Amino acid sequence: MKIKLNKIVNSIQSLKSLSTQTTTAKQAFRLARALNAIQAELDIFDETKNTTAKKYQTTTSEGALEITPENAELFKKEILELLDEELEINIDLIPISEMTLNMTVSSMMTIDYLFRE
Repeated sequence: MKIKLNKIVNSIQSLKSLSTQTTTAKQAFRLARALNAIQAELDIFDETKNTTAKKYQTTTSEGALEITPENAELFKKEILELLDEELEINIDLIPISEMTLNMTVSSMMTIDYLFRE
């Protein structure tokens, strides 16, 4: 499946909620496989974001690390470009008719990429 990184990042809270749902063993297995694949991409994103932040950090006279306003704009630009990346994730879409979930509509909208009719 092709998906933009920002779609995954924006769905973190809903994914956490999804992971706490009580489901059948079959549903739990399918969800776990999908969530593991997504988590791998999120781990790479976090590592890249942290490395990028370090690139723009400076040390203050007190020894604290900071990102100056000028560098903050450069950092933001790089992260926005990163978030626009399209990823290829190997996930089997889960038939929504087989799921019994208790979630809000807004949460479901952020994770709609996991399901099919």
